[in-house]
Amino acid sequence: MTQTKDYEFRQDKRTQRVHSYRVLQTLSYRGRFLGPGRIVQLRPNVANEWVRNRKVEPLAQSQFVNVMVNKIPMPERVIILGSGPNGVEHYGRIGPGDFVIACNAGVNCPVDHVDFWGAMDPTLYKQAYFSRAAEKLYRFNLDLSMEARGHGYPIPVFEKTRVAVHFPWVKCTFDLRKELIMTPESVDPHPRYVRPGATIAGAMTQIAFWSDVKEVVYCGIDMFGDGYFDGTLHKQRIRKNTQWHSCRVFNAMIHGFEKKGIKFSSLSKTNLEVRVD
Repeated sequence: MTQTKDYEFRQDKRTQRVHSYRVLQTLSYRGRFLGPGRIVQLRPNVANEWVRNRKVEPLAQSQFVNVMVNKIPMPERVIILGSGPNGVEHYGRIGPGDFVIACNAGVNCPVDHVDFWGAMDPTLYKQAYFSRAAEKLYRFNLDLSMEARGHGYPIPVFEKTRVAVHFPWVKCTFDLRKELIMTPESVDPHPRYVRPGATIAGAMTQIAFWSDVKEVVYCGIDMFGDGYFDGTLHKQRIRKNTQWHSCRVFNAMIHGFEKKGIKFSSLSKTNLEVRVD
């Protein structure tokens, strides 16, 4: 173990993971100029010298809270917001009284507000939309406690082992188990773990169920193609104007929840088998 004046670095496998740092002085990194206050994700072996020279500082670790065990207080009706282009013309229907859960890039949709921001993509920190959202969140509240809601800033709810571990300022997390992956024939929710197979919107739907939500309204959950609300396309373009493979599982999950008394609808056109209002 090597110790510096300002920070202690553990020389083990964890040092190869990406961690979050706040920029203290303007610096150049991979052809980009990063100003003070910017939140960046770096491997510790890259950031060591900058930490010693007080150019960046590692972000303090929050105490993770598992939202599947410690239920998030939610109203009976929630809106789950995706980044699909079909949602754009319906953003005006989302008002200040709605409880909004944004999925991935949906956090940057120009809606009245976002309450929670859900993500389980391990490449989150590489996405173009991430830095802007992360920077705003960190400036407001390092711990991102529940008290932040209502001040115009969403609370991140990130998958713990692949996503939240890279972002120590995150407080609310959920556990996902690959061995519990959903199939069209097996969609019953697990009380402690999120079951994968139905996209991040499906994961947020499961969390909403365990938070005693009675009605889920989707917006921008197109389940089709590679487009985003801002006109850009997924960089891999793997869906090529087709229905997402996970749509079948998602629909089976919805029908399973309907049998448990949950109501579903969508503000925008979607391939989900729900009523479109």
